[in-house]
Amino acid sequence: MKPKFILDTSAIITYFTGESGADIIKNLFEKSINNEVLLLIPFIVQIEFYYINHMKAGEDTANQRFAYLSNFPAIIIREISEPYLIQAGMLKAQYRISLADAMIAAYALIEDATLIHKDSEFLNLEKEIKLQTLPLKN
Repeated sequence: MKPKFILDTSAIITYFTGESGADIIKNLFEKSINNEVLLLIPFIVQIEFYYINHMKAGEDTANQRFAYLSNFPAIIIREISEPYLIQAGMLKAQYRISLADAMIAAYALIEDATLIHKDSEFLNLEKEIKLQTLPLKN
């Protein structure tokens, strides 16, 4: 069974901006293309990615980057069934995390995937899900 990874919004932004850790994401893309790993992106990450780019760089850039994101060598998880909703609700109730992060963590937990991130909110979940924290500084 191939290792599974979920990309958080912070990981994708790291790749786009060339921040420290972008090489890790690029390496995962190459492994995904070579069918060595399975990369997953929850739909809520797409939403966050779009609005962050829209706020920081405008609608045209947001649209261009969103289109580029759609061509990543990853599977976009669009399912939002009851198990994901209940798991996200449980995580949100137990930890001080945003609703989006609770959803992303629920996908990581249910899919048994390692969550790649730069978001300190996820550190509270290290006993719940597998985490890989990207470096914070260049």
